[in-house]
Amino acid sequence: MRGDTDFVLHCLDMTLKNFNDVISPMEAEHCELQARSNELCRYLTQARAFVKDLEKEVATLKWERPDEYLQLKSDFLSFSRRVWEQLVTMVIKLKRESRKLLTKMMDRLDYSATTTKTHPIY
Repeated sequence: MRGDTDFVLHCLDMTLKNFNDVISPMEAEHCELQARSNELCRYLTQARAFVKDLEKEVATLKWERPDEYLQLKSDFLSFSRRVWEQLVTMVIKLKRESRKLLTKMMDRLDYSATTTKTHPIY
């Protein structure tokens, strides 16, 4: 083959042509894949940011979950029931005390109306 330069150049030319036929589509496919990879990286970054926003929203809306809401409602109702019972007890005590006071006042008025004063009021 050393003596036939044209044949060697022809073989190299054929190899280069075959190489170009194989490499050119691969380069184009590589560029397309690289562009798609960049697009997917941007999409992934946006998705991660969206997930972080959703996690923040979930954290802020935690009290609206049914189990959290029901627990808070139960706690509130229990507390309000205790407060109501204490208010009712206080009102009953107040009524008793006011009746006692009113009875004492009426007794004093009745007593003072039946007795005669023997000395002037100074």
